[in-house]
Amino acid sequence: MFTGQGRGVFRDRRVPADAPDGSPLWILRYQWNPLGGGVGFSQSDLERLDKPRLSFAVATAGNRSSYTRFSSSGGGQLDGFAAGAPGQYSIRQQLEETAFKYRGLSVQHEWHRKRVFDQLSQRRTRLRGSYLQTGYFFHEVFSKVPKQLELAARVAFVDPDQSRSGDVMHETGLAVNWFFKGHDDKLTVDVGRYALRENSGLRRSALGLRAQWDVSF
Repeated sequence: MFTGQGRGVFRDRRVPADAPDGSPLWILRYQWNPLGGGVGFSQSDLERLDKPRLSFAVATAGNRSSYTRFSSSGGGQLDGFAAGAPGQYSIRQQLEETAFKYRGLSVQHEWHRKRVFDQLSQRRTRLRGSYLQTGYFFHEVFSKVPKQLELAARVAFVDPDQSRSGDVMHETGLAVNWFFKGHDDKLTVDVGRYALRENSGLRRSALGLRAQWDVSF
């Protein structure tokens, strides 16, 4: 159980104390590790596990508040949703995830479904999305490939409103990772293709190139 108004706040202090808001944010999650051990949340098989690890998980969550999304910075709004009044938005969402690691290979998959019900307008919005990502250290089969080098690929889609056509976004990407010191010091270069098919049948797309150096201390 979490507070229903964002990080560390049960009731929005900007509204009167008797405002009808502040439903707790509840989350249920079940994970099964059929091979034992389980898989951590971090990406990439940096440990080069000698034994395969596999995990399956399902989760569900619900809340009623002035927000349509939550993150480590507190409550906020999904794209297309205005700032809400106390108790305006009721959310329900479900998640399925799979993770696998073995000898330099890592595979991750998530599938999400979410429903947002606007208590004021009586509008119901259904969202869905999924991604599949894999990475591999080819040093495991070709010794001349640097041990710190990982190649990765990703495909994903997001449908922000299932009642509308022409707004489904797709992503296909390739990445090269160089780990100086695990995830605490790594360099990533990736290229991605982002596509959107409109109601008219036209398909808009764009290419993105990014270089990113992550340092944690």
